[in-house]
Amino acid sequence: FTFSRWTMIAHHTCHGGYNRVDAGRFNSRGFGLGLVNRCIDWLDWMSPEAWNIEHNRLHHYRLNEEKDPDLVQRNLDFLRDANVPLPFKYVTVALFLPIWKWLYYAPNTFKELKTNEWTKAGKELPKDFDPETAVTLFSMLDPRRRGTREIV
Repeated sequence: FTFSRWTMIAHHTCHGGYNRVDAGRFNSRGFGLGLVNRCIDWLDWMSPEAWNIEHNRLHHYRLNEEKDPDLVQRNLDFLRDANVPLPFKYVTVALFLPIWKWLYYAPNTFKELKTNEWTKAGKELPKDFDPETAVTLFSMLDPRRRGTREIV
């Protein structure tokens, strides 16, 4: 239910797909914002503000470019380059399907939101932080990525 609500309602609403029709609360200016609306409209792992930055601003304006945060070719290069049989790669992708939102998408959208906030505030990003590198739950726990943990 949560996934279908997100893909069918939240995605289109946050893109502004219902802004010019009388769709009640389903408009991009208030959907999922605030505690009550967050629970009613967007009960999800990632915040609508973070998704708006990562998906609407960065992904769609840089689609399939190196700076696209959702560039699958880059984000799954470890799997593509792995020296394992092809069926193992397919099984790995199948295992990622039910957990990708909390493993990758929620942390990465949050990273983009925080990076945007730091930049707007005029703060210098940490030296060892690469804004182009995707953030996952695994990378947030990596002791070598102090800059990432400082941002998020």
